[in-house]
Amino acid sequence: MFPFEPALDPDLRDFEQTVRTFVEREIAPVEVDLRRTGAQGLPPDVRQQLQRKAKANGLWCFATPAEYGGAGLSPTQMVAVLEQAVRHTYSLPDPGDGVFGYDPPVFLLDANEEQREKYLVPTVEEARQWFVAITEPSGGSDPARTIRTRAERTASGWRLNGRKMFISRVADAEHGIVLARTDIDGGDSGISAFIVPSQSPGFTYRSVGVIRDHDTYEVSLEDVDVPEENLLGEPGKGFALARRWLARGRLSLAARSIGVAQLALEMTVEYARDRRVFGGALIEKQGVRWNLADAAMNLHAARLVVRDAAETVEREGSAPTKTSMAKLVATETAYAVVDTAMQVHGGMGLCQEMPLEHWFRALRVNRVVEGATEVQRDVVARTLVASSA
Repeated sequence: MFPFEPALDPDLRDFEQTVRTFVEREIAPVEVDLRRTGAQGLPPDVRQQLQRKAKANGLWCFATPAEYGGAGLSPTQMVAVLEQAVRHTYSLPDPGDGVFGYDPPVFLLDANEEQREKYLVPTVEEARQWFVAITEPSGGSDPARTIRTRAERTASGWRLNGRKMFISRVADAEHGIVLARTDIDGGDSGISAFIVPSQSPGFTYRSVGVIRDHDTYEVSLEDVDVPEENLLGEPGKGFALARRWLARGRLSLAARSIGVAQLALEMTVEYARDRRVFGGALIEKQGVRWNLADAAMNLHAARLVVRDAAETVEREGSAPTKTSMAKLVATETAYAVVDTAMQVHGGMGLCQEMPLEHWFRALRVNRVVEGATEVQRDVVARTLVASSA
């Protein structure tokens, strides 16, 4: 392990090492040749083969409760383990590029027994992906006010009409969660969550490419009918469910960003030690040494913010301000660290054969998704103002 990492209990450290060893032995070697061909991820057959190995070793759906087939990690365990699970090239947005399965949306953990049996259990067992459609063309940072997709009652359930924007995984998912307004005057209490099959009549989508390797999608819903049993929770409670999803998503995103940046820093220290310039090792140059020292200190501080947020969530059930802090500090720090790593590597840092440019693009996206940096700052500021009133 690298210096400065917080001390963990022995059992968790052992599990961390197991995950790290699996990544280094099973995933990273496969990616070397893939990078040279310009691939954007693991081939499906290779991913499925590695998924079977990961599952057999208990490295499966880290945040999903054990009763549903996951590893059942607590928030503090999850953020520590995710740092190790992303120590390879195609690790963003999914640790292991899906090799460790896909944790189902938190929405499904709050589903009724029939819904959990029908959707949650197969999702974990069969490594199914889901999309979560919240953001709309009218905006994504303030969903309580910008969601315009409507859900109107019918004789057999609900009819959805509207558009969603920048939604991930749509092309790979059989089902998704769609937030729609069931009460036009209800504010965030007028938003409900629905399970929507992607093959539903009236459900269409198109690819919207972004800076990272994985596309997002625009989704159109035109008279999409869903049965009453596809409503998650009570009408008007969808936004409350979404807050839980965002909180876990921010913690996970923060930990993944830290893990990738940590690997980038280690690669850069090794490169600078071996690279010879102007009669000596690159790492002997003060400008380089200080930049690496700053990267290490900032990364350590960011990690502690993330760990503290996870501990608070585990202890108190929620920590909206601390998870916002964690997401902001981790993504901004990781982006800066990888930028430094690319600068020290020079031309090599820009090559597609190296993982740095892949991480750089993915981390640029991480500064926007799950609530942009500016949104997180505003959350923290509102807490400051409220506490001083």
